[in-house]
Amino acid sequence: MARIIPISVADKIATAPSDAVIVCDNSDYIAEFEFDAEWADFDVKTARFCFNGAYLNEIFTGNSIKIPRIYGALYVEIGVFAGDIRTTTPARVRCMRSILSANGNVAAPSEDVYSQIMARLNEGGVAEETDPTVSDWAKQPTKPEYTAAEVGAYTKDETDRAIQLAVNNGGIPADSSGILLIDRTTGKQYVLYVEDGKLSMDEKIAEIVAAICGMTLCGQTVCGG
Repeated sequence: MARIIPISVADKIATAPSDAVIVCDNSDYIAEFEFDAEWADFDVKTARFCFNGAYLNEIFTGNSIKIPRIYGALYVEIGVFAGDIRTTTPARVRCMRSILSANGNVAAPSEDVYSQIMARLNEGGVAEETDPTVSDWAKQPTKPEYTAAEVGAYTKDETDRAIQLAVNNGGIPADSSGILLIDRTTGKQYVLYVEDGKLSMDEKIAEIVAAICGMTLCGQTVCGG
């Protein structure tokens, strides 16, 4: 619920009640003006808020305007001007500093607070995934594991045997290492290997490996014996 700061304007003198108070760092205060007849022709007006040696201007229509956040001030002066030119005196409103107005550095948390934070983390303070578009396997607390056959891949042993067979046939240098890559869209097979610190890919070598090993794209057959 908004808190109203009433300000009366008569003969260009703006006055706020002596008991009006604004607690700094809040955003729920509204200045509500009661203008005399000389302001009847001015629908658009500008309110000025002065505090801490600076000011803010806020354009408004009607008789009320939201007071901007006041921070670290002992008082704020509020006035209005319009046209060419009509203006008021400032109405002074007392301010009280909030807990957010404190100066200085952020203190380290006490051991008690630190213990509470760690206890919450140890209790499993990780947000639960509730998005219905996320697959069930992705919501599991532990990472799922799959076999090579389930994802249509070759096992490490199968790949090592294929690479070794290519080495035995002179396609890949014996002191190199590599992996077999399958393009599932085109069906092409490639050997990716490292020789003398350089990465190489040789489609011809892959064709030799496939012919000798009898490899299939589904990963069921790699070497006949």
